[in-house]
Amino acid sequence: MIGAMLWTARRTSRAGIAEANDLGLETSEVEREILSSLTHSVRRGRCLRSRLTLPDGHAASMRPWRLLQRAGAKHPQLPSGWRVDGLPTPLPPVLRTAFVAVTEEWKERLFEAEGTATDVCAYWDGFHGAREARAVRDHLDRIVAALSEHAASRTA
Repeated sequence: MIGAMLWTARRTSRAGIAEANDLGLETSEVEREILSSLTHSVRRGRCLRSRLTLPDGHAASMRPWRLLQRAGAKHPQLPSGWRVDGLPTPLPPVLRTAFVAVTEEWKERLFEAEGTATDVCAYWDGFHGAREARAVRDHLDRIVAALSEHAASRTA
């Protein structure tokens, strides 16, 4: 039984990687600190990393930031204990809207994101395959649009 479950999870993960790559996301399996859905504690684990390279000149002054799914965060800025590091607090409305959309859809599944001046990455479990890959791409596009709007408002 467990062997069949692992085979299915691995198969759907491979389908997620293939679909994410087809959607223009550089996707691979990585190991990092993630929130365990079983114990709700942070542990080292494997997940998928999907990277979206930003166009040249896109928010070049952007500091690194992270959207973290952390149960019991001391100072959560978003619903369900989600935390944002590296961005202004309180979060500007355009960024808050994009991040709340993530927190509402990914309550029970792994999704974290981080960004720099050159790329935005999502970390996710891949258990739901191609359908989930499309949702990851949609959220990354929404986050990139919000970051662009925020950067434009700071320079206007």
